Amino acid sequence: MKTREKITLFLSLSNLSLISAFCIINKNNITNYQIIISDQDGNDNKSNNNTKFLLNKLDIDKKKLIYVDKDSNYRLISFLKNRTKIKKNIKTNKNYNLITCTNYGFLFYFIKSLTNQKEYSLMDEGITNWIDTVDRFVLLKSFLFTLLNFKLIKIPKKRIYGNKDIRCYYGFIEKIYNNPINENLKFISIKNQYRRLINLNNLNLINGDKNYFIVLLILAKNIHYKKGICAMLEETITYIKKKYKKPFKLIIKLHPGYTVSKKEISKRVKDKILFINNNLPIEFYDFSNVDILLSPINSSLFLIRDLNLIKKSKIFYYDIFQKDIALKTKIAKSLSINLAKIADGY
Repeated sequence: MKTREKITLFLSLSNLSLISAFCIINKNNITNYQIIISDQDGNDNKSNNNTKFLLNKLDIDKKKLIYVDKDSNYRLISFLKNRTKIKKNIKTNKNYNLITCTNYGFLFYFIKSLTNQKEYSLMDEGITNWIDTVDRFVLLKSFLFTLLNFKLIKIPKKRIYGNKDIRCYYGFIEKIYNNPINENLKFISIKNQYRRLINLNNLNLINGDKNYFIVLLILAKNIHYKKGICAMLEETITYIKKKYKKPFKLIIKLHPGYTVSKKEISKRVKDKILFINNNLPIEFYDFSNVDILLSPINSSLFLIRDLNLIKKSKIFYYDIFQKDIALKTKIAKSLSINLAKIADGY
């Protein structure tokens, strides 16, 4: 009896996981694949354009993409609207190999059931997968997912630790402080593939001569700054003036999918700042002219450090309010990333 050829099915719900899928495809020379993809979240109403912009940098067959709404993994109504589209594009009589950025949510359990997958592989989604999530109300959620999929589903309390359904993990950073992947899973590195992609897209942060002390400021999602973006920029500029005492330019990388209106920027800071005007990952840029990098604790900070894109002495994190901050701070310290005490909090 002839063995059915496996189709690699990716579930990619963010820019970083789309890059992960691209790296896995390249590492394993995969030609028979499909990618279920959603746009990066954000507030700029251009999330579809942002994803297309990234796709243009990746050698991915656009005919193999299945687009779903960006809320469909976590919002029931959105999931129900997209379920029919997925059913039309995924054939239940095919032999699939599921590689997913998440092992939780409406989409994940629906696709896992639809393709009859017991085991699956995880791919890098960044810091989300580097800290094991403990779910609440797992019995109630298991009951709901069972009803939706007409198949018994038991949601584990911990998504990674002890989860025997995970075959392996495709990732960028192999050793991270207290990472459940270190202890629990076979790790397959896609770091070299990402490094090659970065080298092909080495974009300039500063054009022309460098006449200033250059500070690169990476921003989190706007919601993390309770005082507002403008207050954060003013406090950062005050910090730079006091600490470095040099003429400077502040280059700002917004979180993908987010914008800042002109009304939010005061006249006091306008002449000191420059915005990066696209939503490619910050790792795609040339850091050779950057004197100091300031970032909240996030995936990009750790990737920049691990990929040695800039000297570690130039990298600093600043505090913002976010989930699991104590454990994330321990990860930053384990990678020798120091705190920049810009303000008491944003």
